[in-house]
Amino acid sequence: MISPTNIISVRGGREGAMMYPLQAGYTALLLDEENKMFFIKKSDGSPMREFKFEEIQSTPVAADPSKYATKDDINAIMARLDDIERAQTNRYSQKFNKPRRNDHDGQRYSKPDVR
Repeated sequence: MISPTNIISVRGGREGAMMYPLQAGYTALLLDEENKMFFIKKSDGSPMREFKFEEIQSTPVAADPSKYATKDDINAIMARLDDIERAQTNRYSQKFNKPRRNDHDGQRYSKPDVR
């Protein structure tokens, strides 16, 4: 938040910034409307500081394709997962889908009649 002792103003060139009247205890950010510059002027007697605006051009970073999987890589992984899933399903089927046998006579287990 700008306190009452700070000012932002637009001026015409360095001369316009130097001529800007400033009360005691104030600091001014003076934007140059003619050039890509701004000035900071303080009333404490320190020299006026000058700065240049410079537009920051962001350059997109090119992606490194070696860090990403290709479509063929993904298809190979999916095929491998299908193989693993099929093997697990077969193992499960063999383990749990065997016919149950009665321990006493070796015959198939059947539910007892409840009457």
